[in-house]
Amino acid sequence: MTLETLRSAVRFIVFGDSSNTQYENTDLDRNINLWYKTALSWILPINGDWQVNGSVATTDIEAGVRKYQIPTDILKLNEVYIKYGTSSEYVKATQRDPKNISVEPDQDTYGYYPETPEFDLKGDYIYIYTPETTIAAVTAGLKIHYQTEITELSSTSDEPNLAEPFEKLLIKGPAYDYPFIDSGKKRDLKREIYGDPTIKNDDGVKGDLQKHYATRSTVRRNKISPKVENYF
Repeated sequence: MTLETLRSAVRFIVFGDSSNTQYENTDLDRNINLWYKTALSWILPINGDWQVNGSVATTDIEAGVRKYQIPTDILKLNEVYIKYGTSSEYVKATQRDPKNISVEPDQDTYGYYPETPEFDLKGDYIYIYTPETTIAAVTAGLKIHYQTEITELSSTSDEPNLAEPFEKLLIKGPAYDYPFIDSGKKRDLKREIYGDPTIKNDDGVKGDLQKHYATRSTVRRNKISPKVENYF
């Protein structure tokens, strides 16, 4: 749905009239975007191999340089891969334990050369460590898999990056937030969003959203086959 469609749907729930603009665009758009961010916050801790708002950034490794700026739109870091001088392929890097670091990561004089690539994070920077005694220049040698901040909906034609069945959260949530909505409607909306406590296993749209994003990729899921035994 576009932002314009979401606005109309919210107003129809609140007023029974999609053209009623008492719920002004400024307030309505703010609440739609707040619920968009809320949906993402519910997804991030549990999304599986197929990340929402997933992105990949690469940068060249410069000779002798350990410190690189991370992407400015990063929300959650997923994986880091490093291709170093003696490696023809990317190797997954592990994050160093800060408790085992005795000096600042940008001090390059203490001779730490791990068997496989490692990295540190400090502020807006990532520090890389490779098995080599001297970091070699490698084109696109640092690859970062991460999840980005959402881009807020602002133009009437903008669409949220959510699976279509769950765009209704961006309708029900802002309707629930309207301060003058009928109390009965407000109660019903809350149950639709979070689940009806009187119904077993009803987790509402929130629960359905989390289940979907936790399991939408089954590529690496183990296949379970029934055991067949012949008793004759």
